[in-house]
Amino acid sequence: MTSGERALRRIERFARLHPDALRLARLASLAVRIEPHLLRSLRTELVPGADVGAEADVWFSSLVESRGAQAIVLEPVTAEVLRFELAQDTEVLTRAAEVTFAAHRTSPDVIRLEERVTFLALHEDAAHAEQIEKELVRALHWVRKGDAHAKEVASWALRALPRFRAHVRQSRTAIALALSASVMLGRSILRQIPEGNTRAKELGWALPEQKPLDTAQVEVDLMDRGVRFSAASAATKSFIELPRTEPLVVEVEWEGTSGKTCALVEVLPERTIDLGANVSRVTIRTLAGTEYLLEQVVVPEQTISNPAPKQRRPPGTEPTSRFKHDVYVSYARQDNQFPLSWVDELVRHLSLRFNVLDPTRGVRIFFARSDVETGTNWSTTLQDAVTNSALFLAIVSPSYVHTEWCHRELDLFLAGVPRDSGRVFLVQKLPVEPGELPEPLRDLVGFRFFEGRERPLELSNRTGGFEEAISRLAYDIRDRLRVIANSAERETGPRTSTNDPKRGNVDSIDLPHEPSLGIELDEPPAPPTYNNKAQAFAIGSQLVEFSGRVPAALRPAIINSVLLAQLAANKELSKKGGDTLSWYAKYNEVLANVGWVIEGSASNFRQVSETKLHVYEEILPMLAAVFGPAAAARSIIVLALRELQAMNNDARWLALFDRASQRAHANQFQLAYVDAPNAAAPIMKLASFELEAKNSVTQVLFFKFGSQRATLRHYSSTLSVNSAVFDGVQAALQQKVAGFLPSYVTALDI
Repeated sequence: MTSGERALRRIERFARLHPDALRLARLASLAVRIEPHLLRSLRTELVPGADVGAEADVWFSSLVESRGAQAIVLEPVTAEVLRFELAQDTEVLTRAAEVTFAAHRTSPDVIRLEERVTFLALHEDAAHAEQIEKELVRALHWVRKGDAHAKEVASWALRALPRFRAHVRQSRTAIALALSASVMLGRSILRQIPEGNTRAKELGWALPEQKPLDTAQVEVDLMDRGVRFSAASAATKSFIELPRTEPLVVEVEWEGTSGKTCALVEVLPERTIDLGANVSRVTIRTLAGTEYLLEQVVVPEQTISNPAPKQRRPPGTEPTSRFKHDVYVSYARQDNQFPLSWVDELVRHLSLRFNVLDPTRGVRIFFARSDVETGTNWSTTLQDAVTNSALFLAIVSPSYVHTEWCHRELDLFLAGVPRDSGRVFLVQKLPVEPGELPEPLRDLVGFRFFEGRERPLELSNRTGGFEEAISRLAYDIRDRLRVIANSAERETGPRTSTNDPKRGNVDSIDLPHEPSLGIELDEPPAPPTYNNKAQAFAIGSQLVEFSGRVPAALRPAIINSVLLAQLAANKELSKKGGDTLSWYAKYNEVLANVGWVIEGSASNFRQVSETKLHVYEEILPMLAAVFGPAAAARSIIVLALRELQAMNNDARWLALFDRASQRAHANQFQLAYVDAPNAAAPIMKLASFELEAKNSVTQVLFFKFGSQRATLRHYSSTLSVNSAVFDGVQAALQQKVAGFLPSYVTALDI
């Protein structure tokens, strides 16, 4: 069960027992800390019908994370859910904010600032975004002064910034504040550098005024398809010097086939930034304003015999034919005992994540599930696998360090690989003292998969810690495999292809033969019309909503792309079977082929049986988390779900949606919100669901939990458009799905 699901269940139980106290807790959720006088003011002014016992019910409730003599603090995820519910009524939200601000008028500056930003972040319009920027700029100026107050504000930023909503954390000023605070404290606040239009010169002013800046030297190399960063050594000839922020950040600018591109990137040892094919000139800018120019030295063509063609394959599909396997998994048998099967689960989730992250390539993992005895045929098999793997993944635990075979596997792999090659990865299943590790592993920075000192992180729990660790591991494995592949390509030369890759990626996709869903209609449906206002459409088993910022001219191509991906995923599962993750992996593979870029993803599993709620009621809080509270508050899809009970069940979009979502005892459906902030390329926030029930479900949204035992699976992701690819396939998309459009697409009218 995820932290969000635990919070929802906690709130549901509390609501049944103490409805007035829940209303009071919801009103108090804007506060960083809740004192008795704040609860009293909120109750008397906004919940006049509740007695004083409601205050005690909140104070001693399970909604509270910490409780002291003077104040309580709500559990963070619970507070986030309560704020979303509070934001549904703008008038009540504003009154709660007024009471909170008045009660905390003498509180420290940073407390009042955080509460103002929390309130403003529940409105995702331009006016409130501008006010958030002003609040964060105020905090940034405090940090830049470098005095005693600056350290206090920096420490506050360390705690508060991760709690803010994504659109606040990823704003230009929030990134600047995080970097400035990291210099002041020497600790990292940003988990990752958000992609966007932020430039280094727009963040450089955030560096502290008083504190002398430490610098870091990083080796940088211009490779065939990108820029590689490495730890600088005494022998390093090409390096850059940049302010020592946490994380290290530079701006990379290059010119490719789609024109000039800039990106703010995190500098990590042995990381390669993929810039695409035929990039020969790259500019790197640091936060201090220093600019470095990298240029590729071109060897005269007449000195090369039989020069290879210049055409390149898509990223991630380069040859690694010199290896049978991409990753060899080394582990101790004791760490994979049934029923937990910890290593099995790790490998399974890593494979699924890799299929979503890099669907055009996947990953070949060698993982021996049987016991290995020296001198048997298994020994010969494993020795062959070790020496024919590109990467070595060590699952480290106390059992691992005391297993002789694990040491032999590592020694065998390193016999043919330099230790500093970056080809050994360390997963920490359980804590091990550095001195107990095999000597080659002692200097590696591992991926931590355990909580505390006693037990590993429960994989079935899908906590934020696991999601972050498995994502980092998948990203790093992918980047290292690309470095190896690029090295192989330099040795063998690229292959040629006579096919148009953009058109081929559409034409070769296998779709169902029958373009109709078989829905009886009194008259042929009118083709959908598009405008520059907020619109929503049912596309088979998917509801897609466009904000008013998405140009009308782009909407047909977006609808065509998601319909193509949906049809292809349905066809794949009809042939091979599978679950939500399998469906979603194929769905994302098709979207990637036509120009969508997967920025991030998450999944969870939920067993639902006692809530007595309908599906449409269960998924509303999940949509708030995926779409964002402000978008969800004005969403056409959310409004349609809220009014579903009173709606005509014969509505065309509802009949289409129900029919397309059915398969055996499971129902598969997706909900998406597409936005184009600041006139940028569209971004799609997507939530995919699978409902499994004992009996067939004919109207998925009206299914009521408690009538029979059911399982709800949820998978979400954020995707952006690569315009260079997407623009080139629009005509092919239209032609491919034209026969399906009349039966699968209709406007969502409420």
